[in-house]
Amino acid sequence: MSFSIQNNEPINIASGIEYTNDCVNKFQITTENQRADQISSEKLIDIKEALTSIDASKSQYLNFSNDQKEHFEVFKNDKFLNKRYIAHLFCDSFMQDSIYEGWFVTDALLHMITILQENEISPEVSKVLATLKGCLAWQERFIAFSIENERSKGEQIEEVNGEIDDVDINEIINPEVEESQLSPLEKVVEELVLAIENLEAGENIVMPGGFLGHSVLYEIKRVDDDFDFCVYNTGEGVEKHNLIIEDEGSEKAYGAYRLHNIHLEKITEASFLEDLINLKSDSVADFGAALYENILPKLEGKRSEVSADPSDYMLIQRSGTCTWKMFSAYLRYNLPLIQRKYIKLKARLDVFQKWYDLGNELDCVQVSQDLLERLVVNHKSEVFQKEAAPLNFSREELLTMGIYKVKKTFNKYKFLLNESEMEKADLWYKTFTGKSIYTA
Repeated sequence: MSFSIQNNEPINIASGIEYTNDCVNKFQITTENQRADQISSEKLIDIKEALTSIDASKSQYLNFSNDQKEHFEVFKNDKFLNKRYIAHLFCDSFMQDSIYEGWFVTDALLHMITILQENEISPEVSKVLATLKGCLAWQERFIAFSIENERSKGEQIEEVNGEIDDVDINEIINPEVEESQLSPLEKVVEELVLAIENLEAGENIVMPGGFLGHSVLYEIKRVDDDFDFCVYNTGEGVEKHNLIIEDEGSEKAYGAYRLHNIHLEKITEASFLEDLINLKSDSVADFGAALYENILPKLEGKRSEVSADPSDYMLIQRSGTCTWKMFSAYLRYNLPLIQRKYIKLKARLDVFQKWYDLGNELDCVQVSQDLLERLVVNHKSEVFQKEAAPLNFSREELLTMGIYKVKKTFNKYKFLLNESEMEKADLWYKTFTGKSIYTA
């Protein structure tokens, strides 16, 4: 700090405070004396030498060239070409009642958000995108709750370890908690209640749900003074929707179970929300009964009517795909059909376009031959086992199994694409397979 001293007029250094030049002089002298006492001359020399040394070494700092930076930007795209992402996009093309590594809710949600960001083609898509970003925030809260809850249990056990004979077991099971000290569950429920109460008409909250063996999606939406509650589910417990039909030998179901006319005091009831959240960390014998028969009736809502439109029904998911299919179900019932079909096709095409742009090789003919030999010769291959370990397919194998599904979908909905998109698709398809993507 420096001062210009011209006379003994007051100098305004801080708002609302005036100092005279005498005060300033005394301040400077005092400060300099204190500094001299605190730092010896030898120390000052050391500091100067250190600063000089730093300046001299600046030429040794690592600098990336523009070519390196550009290549790195391209390389970053590869993170969305991992096996989980590819399997998410093509899960119904080749998954056969087997477990796949890494079917995590956060992964699936991030992948779906990425797809929508790259294909934000309408106000409807923008709205769904914003909702799923909000869902990601709730997923992060639930993860934090789980960690805090486990830590809290551990601390409680540690406190009584070695002294269990002197402690009343009832105090452990039902500890007296001060009013200001909320448990991890009470904290997250309090946040959720506040968020629900602050919803405007038409606004919603979407959050992951289910239990340890299966994932579903919950939606709470304000409709005027009341609320809707919806479960998006395509797997275990979906029979409780009572909407399963047969379509050419395949089971289909209406993936959304919706309750209407729910009062605020019911949707914000602590016991209801606690049961819903606790279910996520439970291992239950009958998830359908636990959710649809024991928890949801507390809302006292009115069930929506069964849809008679066959296009509203979707295939029952294959084992291990629930974390992706629940988000697919959300898109199905919250986007116009034509937009959803375009995004699904475009997302699958984009995977191969990115693979092609990165210069990666993919010999689908050879990979197909190798896959056929592996699966036919070894009849005990994990793909046929009911209690299989995670599938051990490479990225190239996953892409090869998916590329022929893409060809079928492309030829069915190519009229939704422009000429440039179709030309690009045909180019990489010929490169990877040696044939045209257009059906002969």
